[in-house]
Amino acid sequence: MRALKFILIIVLICLATNCKTILTHADTDFSDNKAVGNVIDNFVKSEVYLTYNEYDETKSFKTNIKIIVKTNGEVQEILTNNLCGYNPKMFLGDFLGDGLNQIMLTVNNEIGEPLVIIYAFINGEIKPIFNYDDFNLNNKISLNMRNELLDINLNDSSFLIDYNGSDKLDFDVIKYKIYPYFNDEQNKYNLLVVNKLNINLNTNFYFASFVELTNSENKILKLGLVK
Repeated sequence: MRALKFILIIVLICLATNCKTILTHADTDFSDNKAVGNVIDNFVKSEVYLTYNEYDETKSFKTNIKIIVKTNGEVQEILTNNLCGYNPKMFLGDFLGDGLNQIMLTVNNEIGEPLVIIYAFINGEIKPIFNYDDFNLNNKISLNMRNELLDINLNDSSFLIDYNGSDKLDFDVIKYKIYPYFNDEQNKYNLLVVNKLNINLNTNFYFASFVELTNSENKILKLGLVK
């Protein structure tokens, strides 16, 4: 069901926005423990390790999650502020278009919402260039009723939808999924960020954003809404 919903989101957004992005690597493999790539130097491979402690008997909850980068015998640790959660995974891909691999870390919380942080080595220094929580804080969704139309706004984009529910709008934005995809035109990875919008506990929409990453900002390229 989730896979079907994801496919519908991709198709409907691209049709509605005349999207020219080619999703050639949407089903990208994530690594559980180790990956190899050019994360620091274009000409030198680094080994990237995802480490953690297993907290309970089920071994499902992980604590002290860390990323270790080993390059020519030199070891660097990426500080993750005592990160903990379920099903930690990482992915290496060039999100900045600089020929280097950035490190995408995904960890789920107790209700299955993902925390996603992408780290980049820029001029030899490690820097987070994307954080799912910060992205949602900086791109807040607002709702208003116009007669029997629901007006959903994000930044400068507005979506009007037939809605016969209560004029009182209680809603939650739930972190749902983030997918890295390869943009052939830009020759780098972008993100498809999907948030679940729950209205009055009985109506769900999926709000999808195509996001480009740079050293200084996260730029939304396209938006779409699917019920």
